[in-house]
Amino acid sequence: GEYAIRAALGGTVAIKSGVFVVDSEGDPPAAFVFSGAGYGHGVGMCQYGARAMARAGYSYRAILEHYYPGTMVEFPFRSAGD
Repeated sequence: GEYAIRAALGGTVAIKSGVFVVDSEGDPPAAFVFSGAGYGHGVGMCQYGARAMARAGYSYRAILEHYYPGTMVEFPFRSAGD
């Protein structure tokens, strides 16, 4: 269950709750979308702050770096020319 998922991610993603669904996009999967529920935990990305940063012209990479310092965004299923 929940512990196995956290262990498999190796601490690379801070998942505080087991209340989420994972969907893949593409065949083979090019992305995974985690959708969760709840009232929040006070840690992580603020939706309103991220939206304000986007409206101010920040890239998605800059927004993610702001909320999750040191995180790398990778696209493992893309070819070298993409």
